[in-house]
Formats: sequence, structure tokens, C-alpha cells
Amino acid sequence: MSFEIPITQHLESFYEHLQSNDRTIFSAKFGDGKSYFLKEFKEKYKDDYYFITLYPVNYSVAENADIFEYIKRDIIIRLAEDDILCNIDFEALADSIFNMENLMEVVSFLVSFLPHSAFIQKIIDKTKGIFDNYQKKMP
Repeated sequence: MSFEIPITQHLESFYEHLQSNDRTIFSAKFGDGKSYFLKEFKEKYKDDYYFITLYPVNYSVAENADIFEYIKRDIIIRLAEDDILCNIDFEALADSIFNMENLMEVVSFLVSFLPHSAFIQKIIDKTKGIFDNYQKKMP
């Protein structure tokens, strides 16, 4: 027989809290049930929120200054994997912030962090297309 403490009221209270607060720190000591609570919350409110789970162990060997860059990268990867970024015009973005001299360097750097996937292939294909268009525009 398993015994489970009901948390439905706490899930609803946390939901109400999030409705009226833009920022929240969810903290407790190891073993207090944070992961369980969040897993239950995500299941109950999956239609109301888009969840991205980050695992701190992935950043434990990084320099403090790099951690935010890794977190941003992981969020972008997750958004791309879930096809939320599919409507971004990467060519227009690249034209607005990069010149061709540093575009290939930036893309190479970004791709080096990512495991090979369909998303990576999209980046490679888009970059090749941008490079080809740039070459056509050159005198």
C-alpha cells in the first residue's frame, strides 16, 4: 500500500500565485519534494503554461559567467525542438545583426554546442542559403 499526501490545494494555490506574480523563486532544501511538486503542477496545468525544465547538474562544471549563456542556449534549443521558433526568419535576423565575415564563425560556435539533430541540420541549411545569397550580392 502506498501513501500519498494530497497536494491539490497547494497546486491550486501556486497557480493563483503565478497568476498575480510575474516573478517567483521556488526554493527548498534537497529532498523536500520540489521536483515532485513541479512534475504534478506541470501535469495539471500543461494547457495553461509552456514549461521548459532546466537541470542544474548540466551547468555544474561551467564558469559562473557562462552559466547564463548555457541556460539561454538550452531554452532556445527547447523552443526550436518544439517548433516554436519555426516562424523566425533567420536570414532577416542574420542580415540585421551579422556581416558575412563573422556569420560563419558565430554559426560554427553555436552548432558546436548542440547534439546533431534535425534542428542542427536546419541551421546548417539556412546558413548555407544565407552564405549563397550573400555571395550572389557581392560585386
